Order: sequence, then structure tokens, then C-alpha cells
Amino acid sequence: MAWLWAASFLWAFSFGLIKGQLTGFDPVVVAAARLGLAAVAFAPLLVGGSGRPDRATALRAALLG
Repeated sequence: MAWLWAASFLWAFSFGLIKGQLTGFDPVVVAAARLGLAAVAFAPLLVGGSGRPDRATALRAALLG
């Protein structure tokens, strides 16, 4: 749950950063970078852990997200 809170706060505060500092960048590039960073941050949750879902469930969750 702590990871979810951390990601939510990071995601929320990134809008201020985008508005103030990243105005010269293409919006598509900024959005892709945000999604890529989120994927990197949550990738360990799909790989490790004792309650790891099976491959089909993980794939469906990734496609849904």
C-alpha cells in the first residue's frame, strides 16, 4: 500500500513539474516518459513476491493497465 501512495503522490506532483518546467517538450514524449517510469517502478511487483500471480493473470493486468 505504501508503494501505491508513493506512486500517487509522485504522479500528482508531476503535473506541476510538467506545467512549469517541461513546457518546451512535446506532450507525447512527456506522457511516454511518465508511463515508462511508472512501468519501471512497478515492474518488480510483477516479478517477485510470495503472492505472485500466474503469467496469464499478470499479462491481463498489464494489458488492462
